Amino acid sequence: MGARLIGAHQVAPTLVVGDEVVVGTAIDVPLRAVVAYALVMARKAGRLDLGQAVVVCGRRLIATEDIGGTDALLERVGDLRKRGLFGDGGDATILAKASKPRQPSFVDLPTIGAMTVEIAAAAGVSVIAVEAGRSLIADRHAVVAAGVRLGVTVVGAPIRHG
Repeated sequence: MGARLIGAHQVAPTLVVGDEVVVGTAIDVPLRAVVAYALVMARKAGRLDLGQAVVVCGRRLIATEDIGGTDALLERVGDLRKRGLFGDGGDATILAKASKPRQPSFVDLPTIGAMTVEIAAAAGVSVIAVEAGRSLIADRHAVVAAGVRLGVTVVGAPIRHG
């Protein structure tokens, strides 16, 4: 039919997250290393076609997204935290989202919005990391407002390996 498929990032490039701190304080070198690890784990989960997101605490993989999506992942993580299965060692809990390998960029790029920040905060997540250049933020102003209100840092970072 001659139609060329394009992604939301091509129609609205301001939705794309760069290598940046969207909201919150700059992350220090040790936390940056954990963010990098979390994004690599998200990419590896994507290779298995599980989903685009994982939650890590320190360098411990807590849970991966599945067919239930990110909200269900975060609800499960919140339940695990309430049961005392992780999170009392002082390490940041990080939600990381990355595109699946070989995933066309016009389909289902990782996306977060203010609701993601709210559900993540309720689950005890303090940092949301998304793959720079291949992730979207729906309503950046609302995400920033939610991050400020709830103390959640949102960062875009490249995936260096994985």
